[in-house]
Amino acid sequence: MDALECGRQGVLAQQAGALDQAAILFTHGIQLTPPSRPNLAAELLRDRADCYWDLQRKEEACMDMKRALELFTGVKVMVPVLAFYMPVPVFIYFLYNLFVRCICMYSECIR
Repeated sequence: MDALECGRQGVLAQQAGALDQAAILFTHGIQLTPPSRPNLAAELLRDRADCYWDLQRKEEACMDMKRALELFTGVKVMVPVLAFYMPVPVFIYFLYNLFVRCICMYSECIR
C-alpha cells in the first residue's frame, strides 16, 4: 500500500468512526510519503491531527498541525500557479483544505 492509498483508507476508517485505526493508517502514509511530496505529507498530518483531536489527544494533534503548517508553507509557491489553472470554486475549496483547517485547529492549540 502506498502513501496515497493509506490516506484513502484512513479517511474511510475515520468516517466509520474507527479513529485509532485511521490514525495508524495516516501514520503509515506519512512514513511512506517521499520527501518530494510535502503537500501529501501535510494533508496526512492534518488528517491524523483531526483523529487525535477527536480522541482527546490534543498535544499530539497540535504537534501534527504545527508540522502540517510548516510543510504547507513550502507549498505556497504553487498557489499562484494553481489559481491560474483551477476554476474559482475548486481553488477556494483547495485553499480551505490546505490552510484554513490547519490554522483553525492550530489556533486552539496555542490558546
